[in-house]
Amino acid sequence: MKKFLKIVTLFLITSGIVFPGLANSQDILTFFDGQGIHLRWKGIRSLDLEGYNVYRQSQGSNQWDMLNDQPYVMITSRAEIEQIVGFKSAMFLQLFGIRDGNADITPADYSALLNNREAVSFMEVMCLVNPELGKLLGEMFFDSTIVIGQSYIYKVEAIVNGAITEIGQTSLLQTTTPEIIPTIAELNGRGLDKKVMLSWPRNQQLLSSGQVVTYRVYRSDNLLGPYHQRNLYGILSVTVTSGDLRSNDSIEEHLDSYLENGRSYFYYVKAVNAFGFESAESITLEIIPGSDLVPSPPTGINAALLGDKLRLEWDAPTDEMEGYNIYKSIDEPNSFEQVYPLSDAVYNTVSNWIDFSVAEGNGYYYYLESVNNGLVSRPSDTIFFYYTDQTPPAAPVSVYAEAKSGEITIRWGRNIEPNLIGYEVERASDDMFRTRFLLTATPVIDTFYVDVRPAESQTTYGYVVYAIDAGYNRSLPSKMVKAKMPDITPPQSPIMTGLERNGKTISLKWGQGNDKDLLKYQIYQSLNQNDFELIGESAVTSFQTEIELSGTYRFAATAVDSSNNESDLSKPVSLTYDALAYPEPPEKARGNINEVEHVELTWDASPSPNVTGYMVTRIDLEDDAIHDIADLPVDNLEYIDKSVVSGKSYRYEIRAYNAAWRMSFPAVVNITIE
Repeated sequence: MKKFLKIVTLFLITSGIVFPGLANSQDILTFFDGQGIHLRWKGIRSLDLEGYNVYRQSQGSNQWDMLNDQPYVMITSRAEIEQIVGFKSAMFLQLFGIRDGNADITPADYSALLNNREAVSFMEVMCLVNPELGKLLGEMFFDSTIVIGQSYIYKVEAIVNGAITEIGQTSLLQTTTPEIIPTIAELNGRGLDKKVMLSWPRNQQLLSSGQVVTYRVYRSDNLLGPYHQRNLYGILSVTVTSGDLRSNDSIEEHLDSYLENGRSYFYYVKAVNAFGFESAESITLEIIPGSDLVPSPPTGINAALLGDKLRLEWDAPTDEMEGYNIYKSIDEPNSFEQVYPLSDAVYNTVSNWIDFSVAEGNGYYYYLESVNNGLVSRPSDTIFFYYTDQTPPAAPVSVYAEAKSGEITIRWGRNIEPNLIGYEVERASDDMFRTRFLLTATPVIDTFYVDVRPAESQTTYGYVVYAIDAGYNRSLPSKMVKAKMPDITPPQSPIMTGLERNGKTISLKWGQGNDKDLLKYQIYQSLNQNDFELIGESAVTSFQTEIELSGTYRFAATAVDSSNNESDLSKPVSLTYDALAYPEPPEKARGNINEVEHVELTWDASPSPNVTGYMVTRIDLEDDAIHDIADLPVDNLEYIDKSVVSGKSYRYEIRAYNAAWRMSFPAVVNITIE
């Protein structure tokens, strides 16, 4: 297939070609198959194209409904292309100049295509005569959501650099009767030497409208079948001009080669529209190839490099030779395949041919046959050419290293060079990773290598991989990957340096460890000699927690490194807490005399836990009379004393108490009523 594309591309450049149905096609082609409506349009060729949106309008409605969730775009992923078109994926990728067996289509590939007018024209044609390729361009849509019997209008819009451009709009489409592709009305054929030439009328009107874009030729050894398609890549409906000669633009032809003389073959042909749907079969022909008049084979065959290509030259038997068949074998003198011509294109009458599909490190065998008036000569002498390999392979990619206890495994992606014999691995362990040592005595065939290292080693090792081909050309080194053994040593235990209690809040502190890869600290608590339980973690050397129950608390911490190694518990620190101990007094008690000479008292809550209320006591400083004037709930932090007398001085004592009626020391406020 690769050689076919190169030959036809050269042919398009050197000959005058007219492609019916392409330059004069409608903006949007449509086809109703009885189940839904197919759309196809000629897209915009631009790097700024962001995709296409398809809209539908029902008859009698003014509303356009968008039918796609995301814009249709050209598929560039090799995997997706292969999934959609199978064996034709190689042809599609080569239209963009891609010969790498694993490469996707890049913006650079597309840009190179757009800068080559002949390449763009050829791509358009190949995608037209192979309708499934149109799906890859994002220029085909199938609407299966229609209601049979209703009529619809469609339009397609392109998004180019953020701007909307209308591709086109269809006429009103009926969905009552499925469309059919016109059947070929007349099929003719004649037998040649080991070949059959078929011909049928070329309908320019059908080709121009897109109702027919190519033809499929089917052949069987028996009248009842099975029949198999012979032209897997379609037929280019072209008119060829060369000098003063012009091919018949009213006749389509197909040459079926490599047949057995004297044997019956049965043929029929189907027309194919722009969506890949076939017409009914033409009539079936029985044809028997055969002839005893054959030309002489070519002589004086010579092969020489032309850049990175191979040029064959030979002497023609006569000046009137129609053309030549060229056969090629790689490294095997008895396994030949025909490499020219691979299509139904016109034979080339010149006595030279360029093989674009050669690679260093391979040997090539060739022989030729002369062709004249459809008759083929016996094979010529076979020549051999060895293409010396002087180009190193590409550096391995996707290299990575995985370390586990006692070994480091280096893995990489397999190179695509066909003559690769293996890989070499080098290791560096110095601080700058400059000095490398070869680890592989002979090239390894696998795409991995296991380097055994001491399990306790914490040295960081660097690795590079080289590819070696059959000519012992060594690639550049891969990118260096680095790895070291997993850390299995836990960090040092922390040293507790502080324990404070403020009410029921406990504050802990400890010293900073010396481990370079320290990740965090984990804090443990034990109550009344029970086992330690994890209560939290901290990225710094302090932690706070709340306590509620009475008892003796012990606290300890551990250090955890980035490999999740955890140290032993630190030496615990402890305290005893009595939840019902005498509470602390209220804070910031204060008082003032309001406008009606009442005493207003306010205070802040006691910091002690489990406070259940406040007791307010008034002492008359003249006679030392003591009165408990208020018993307040814990959320009441103010009191107004209305039972005061002008001219007297008072001392107020505010105490916090808990559920056991244990009173705090008083918070004192002195007031004089003037």
